[in-house]
Amino acid sequence: MKAWLQFGWKQLGPAGRIGAWLLLGAALLLAVRVLPAWRQAAHLTAELRAARPAKAAPLPAAPSLGDFYQHFPKLEVLPDQLAQLDAAADSVKLKIGAAQYQLQPVPSLALQRYQVVLAIAGDYASLRAFLNMAMNEASNATFDETRFERDAKGQQVTAHLRISFYYQGPPPAPGKGKS
Repeated sequence: MKAWLQFGWKQLGPAGRIGAWLLLGAALLLAVRVLPAWRQAAHLTAELRAARPAKAAPLPAAPSLGDFYQHFPKLEVLPDQLAQLDAAADSVKLKIGAAQYQLQPVPSLALQRYQVVLAIAGDYASLRAFLNMAMNEASNATFDETRFERDAKGQQVTAHLRISFYYQGPPPAPGKGKS
């Protein structure tokens, strides 16, 4: 048999011998690397199928724009929120000076904005305490503008604040706000 193998080997020639070595190398690579990887992939696929629930739970409904608007209070709570602003100023012994109020619709949204412009004078620590209380009391409020002025002589600071409160409003007019 050994003689027959030697005879066959010589008959292949140099190109055939290189091809035989390449085939032998490919067979070894298949046996050592590829087959174990295929087995592992099949095993992981079986584990994944076993871990999946038989019937997937339905996805929750996507929140709508109406749900967003429900997070804003109705305009009826405005007097209470303004009273909370006054109470916050009184609690830190600040006096609200000049104040301007304006109710306006928010373009292309079913919201109304109530802007309050205040001038409050006091020391810095009291003003800061007032700002913290005012913003913690109303989740529908934003500071649009805050400007501080300090007098040249003492610790007196005047804060000019523009605060917007947002409330549920009528739906926007059809055709408005669409691009």
